[in-house]
Amino acid sequence: MGKARLEEIMREQMDSPDVLGRIVCALRDEDSLVQAHHDGRDFRVFWRECFGGYLRCTIFVGNSEDALAQIDIHDDGDVRVEAWEPISVTISRSEGVLCMTRFRNR
Repeated sequence: MGKARLEEIMREQMDSPDVLGRIVCALRDEDSLVQAHHDGRDFRVFWRECFGGYLRCTIFVGNSEDALAQIDIHDDGDVRVEAWEPISVTISRSEGVLCMTRFRNR
């Protein structure tokens, strides 16, 4: 999936008053990351294949080792998400994309 399509996905809900930011990237591709945040924060994505047959995506806050979320995508289709702020995660295997939406605390 091209960068232009990823940016299009990222912008889809950015006008919603509940959305704080969005992160979109291709599965297994750290360099495809696109993001926008109303609070000016910056994140980075790290992908790795894990022993036991699953793919792990860790989303870090800037250049720190602090994680915003950790997402495990298992070969059998199971997904496990740990998050440290309100988020929504969408994974499309057919499009090969991960989209994470950050929400404002209300």
